[in-house]
Amino acid sequence: MKLDRLVRVMSVAEKIRKEPGITYNELAQEFDVSVRTVRRDVSVLEQAGLPVQNYHGLRFMSDVELPKVQFEPDEVILLLLMVNFISRYEIDNQIPNSLYEKLKQYLPEKMMDKYQHIQKSVLIHPHDNEQDGRNIVRRFKDIIECKNRVKIYYQSHSSKQENWRMVDPYGVFFKKRAWYMVGYCHRHLDIRIFKCNRIKKIKSLPDMYDIPNDFDLEEFLSDSFELMKGEPTKIKIKFTQEVASLIEETVFYKKEKKFRNNGDIIYELEVANWREVFSWVLSFGRKAEILEPGWMREKMINELELMKVMYD
Repeated sequence: MKLDRLVRVMSVAEKIRKEPGITYNELAQEFDVSVRTVRRDVSVLEQAGLPVQNYHGLRFMSDVELPKVQFEPDEVILLLLMVNFISRYEIDNQIPNSLYEKLKQYLPEKMMDKYQHIQKSVLIHPHDNEQDGRNIVRRFKDIIECKNRVKIYYQSHSSKQENWRMVDPYGVFFKKRAWYMVGYCHRHLDIRIFKCNRIKKIKSLPDMYDIPNDFDLEEFLSDSFELMKGEPTKIKIKFTQEVASLIEETVFYKKEKKFRNNGDIIYELEVANWREVFSWVLSFGRKAEILEPGWMREKMINELELMKVMYD
């Protein structure tokens, strides 16, 4: 269960315990979610052994006391740093901010100085400045929970054309300074990746859909070097001694292989789209050479010849 939902489910349980008789609608308004989402949260509580009855509002069928959690100060500092990091990516800061305030209660005042010192010394910046993309993602989070099919008015990166597409959203993720949505596109009859700031309009449809049981967002993205999908391509690259240490110490791709060869690095990988690797190799200039496949090597030669003409 994702962090934001886990926090909300626990908060729903605490709300029902403190205010027996509270309604689904009141909880939906309190947590800014749909009534259907609250019903799912209550179902999670019941599956966890906390039976809820709906008689003149919601109440637990017996006295419920949520377990107390004890933290060591250093554990709280680590959790606070994690919440601070999550808040930089989180599209709705209400939950991280609430969690932050609750965690601070476990930390002695003198330890807050230690946390603030560490927090100022550790910076992980997501480079997320796309407010339009964030607003779209907010809607997709609710749509994915409710599983409503959508129509999106989308601008294609390759053709620059804008058109309506019917999509079953499977998930959202942040990568390369932007938010993306993964979903089944009924136009292409395939799972596609959509950049959120290229979605100009979105309409929720009454039709429902199911995410396939065998779909895993992390696994779906694992064979892409960055984002693009396509036919698998095996690629071999030689990096010179000048950048060998950088290549050796950095993980660029989960399924990469690399080994030393007379001071150089031979780098092998199999990816779902060769174009991203092509651009990446090009960024190293004369310090990287494509060895295989031959056709990709020829494309690099042609690209370099065109660049030479441009600079002549």
